[in-house]
Amino acid sequence: MSPIDALFAEIKTYKDGWDGYHGQAFNHKWLDNIQKAVNDAKFTPKVFPGGSKNIQLEYFTDEKNNTEIEIEGNVISVIDEVDGEYTLIYHDISELNALLEKYGNSHN
Repeated sequence: MSPIDALFAEIKTYKDGWDGYHGQAFNHKWLDNIQKAVNDAKFTPKVFPGGSKNIQLEYFTDEKNNTEIEIEGNVISVIDEVDGEYTLIYHDISELNALLEKYGNSHN
């Protein structure tokens, strides 16, 4: 099992309160779709679960160049930092594969 697959398998075991606060359990079908997109990506982002049933994907080049892709439900917010300047753009979940390709390529 790959490290990404192992991480998603672990996230699927999380029950309400998993983070010691109010972290909510994740929908497995939703996670499966994100896991597939991450596995299909040319460059694998770092993956972090969030307490509000969100997943954050990160590409990091250096302190002034990185991208955070946060997925919550069917909404993706992308915070892109280039040379210390930030932009925030919202996308639909259907754009996840294209976003992983775009930002993965820009950080590798």
